Amino acid sequence: MGFLSLPRKAQVYLSAVVTLGIVAAITAMLGAWPGSRGTGVEIAAFLLIALVFGGKKITLIRHIGADDAVSMSLGFVITFAGMLRFGPTGAFALGALSCLSGCIYPKRQPLYQLVFNVSLSALEAFLGSLAYLAINGWTLDMRPVETFVAISGATLVYFAVNTGGVSIVIGICSGQKPTSVWRDTFLWTAPSYFAGACLSGLSMVLFGSNFWYILLFVAPVAYLTYQSYAVYSSRTEEKIRHAEEISQQHAKTADLYLATIKSLALAIDAKDQYTHQHILRVQRYAVAIAKQMGLTDGDLEAVNTGALLHDIGKLGVPEYVLLKPGRLTDEEFAKIKKHPEIGAAILDPVEFPWPVLPVVKYHHEKWDGTGYPEGLKGEEIPLTARIMAVADVYDALTSTRSYRNAWTHDRAYEVICKDVGTHFDAIVHLA
Repeated sequence: MGFLSLPRKAQVYLSAVVTLGIVAAITAMLGAWPGSRGTGVEIAAFLLIALVFGGKKITLIRHIGADDAVSMSLGFVITFAGMLRFGPTGAFALGALSCLSGCIYPKRQPLYQLVFNVSLSALEAFLGSLAYLAINGWTLDMRPVETFVAISGATLVYFAVNTGGVSIVIGICSGQKPTSVWRDTFLWTAPSYFAGACLSGLSMVLFGSNFWYILLFVAPVAYLTYQSYAVYSSRTEEKIRHAEEISQQHAKTADLYLATIKSLALAIDAKDQYTHQHILRVQRYAVAIAKQMGLTDGDLEAVNTGALLHDIGKLGVPEYVLLKPGRLTDEEFAKIKKHPEIGAAILDPVEFPWPVLPVVKYHHEKWDGTGYPEGLKGEEIPLTARIMAVADVYDALTSTRSYRNAWTHDRAYEVICKDVGTHFDAIVHLA
């Protein structure tokens, strides 16, 4: 995917970040910052370490169903150490170089991704360094309380810009909420950022101006941290792959089971010349009511699927009762009244992504509590089931039966209106 194929919002956002990164670079290079403690050799050594650690990436936890995983580099540990020792200019350079290394090795990213990531890394390092200086009294000197608070503030800024910046572009391109992306993908990494920052600060406190001791302290600990996260991430990824396989197998089984019972439901519907296509008509009416009421996607799908399956429980009702011409006896009607619970039991093994079972089980409940199977009353009855009740009765009234002709829409509507408050919910009826 190239830059021009990205959503317009993503293009604008990436361009804005790159622009801010350029501004940060110019400001870092030309600004008058507190004196650096580093020599040319020290700076060169830090840059070299940043190149090495920038390519050491840890794959973050990938969610089931996701194609790609987001990774993070341990270069931020070196960037923090450079921030405390060299100030904004060093932090900017280390952040950009570390990210550049990670974008090229082991696999080179597309140019627009590389430019965006390097710009964001430079920006987060520069802003984090500014936060550190502002809190620490605009000096690089180590001061017990102020330095601890300054490191915490710098870490918070660095973490927010880094993870927030990436979450926004992922959210724009994937259609997810950036806050959800951030919470699910990045929030758990916060301890590693704060640990890395504390490691850098501790090295400065312990070894002061002795650069080589600092380097010998930071590099091995950072590497061990990388190895620990890599092992954890690898094991987690394996568990996710296993979970995906199980999930896919369950989905296939559920789809097959659902397709079978749908076919059975339609077969039952087709047996009776008077109720033929009742299920499909009820489905159409119920979905129309649900849309009119503004139901959410999940509830709308529940109504759609539940309407198709609402009479599946009639599989457990004797055929002579289902196909009997004329009115049913009390005993026969008692058998019919069992079909909602039978239907719910049949569908219980299916792991629907929407609340379908309440539609099937409670579509014969009445507003005043005189319905079946549980005698639920008022808002105890799920809204989706209340919608089904209206759609089911409307189709029954407007369809020809063995003991009467079909009623007109106006007459059926009049009957439903009369039963509002006893059989039906007034809000559903108005829809």
